[in-house]
Amino acid sequence: MSNSQLSQSQLLKLVFSRLIAGFGMLIALLFLSAGTLAYWEAWVYLTVLIIPMSFVLVYLLNNTPELLERRMRLKEKEPAQKLIVTIAFFLFLLCISAAGF
Repeated sequence: MSNSQLSQSQLLKLVFSRLIAGFGMLIALLFLSAGTLAYWEAWVYLTVLIIPMSFVLVYLLNNTPELLERRMRLKEKEPAQKLIVTIAFFLFLLCISAAGF
């Protein structure tokens, strides 16, 4: 195993820490912008998002952990790619927040 490769336990910690942080941010954006937890559409959205994502995560962990590790690296090399990722991130935040309003 090279220095750049993560062990199985390190990969699990990285994946679950990002998953928890991402879902925490998504939940905060949806429900804080709506001002209530009684926003049933957000609960449906989260359910529809979490179920397939869980299946894909289990599949990748069991079959292609190398691919999952590559996808966990968030640093883009090309300036154009960095710009696209930054713009997409802010548009995502805007769209999710707008849904609550």
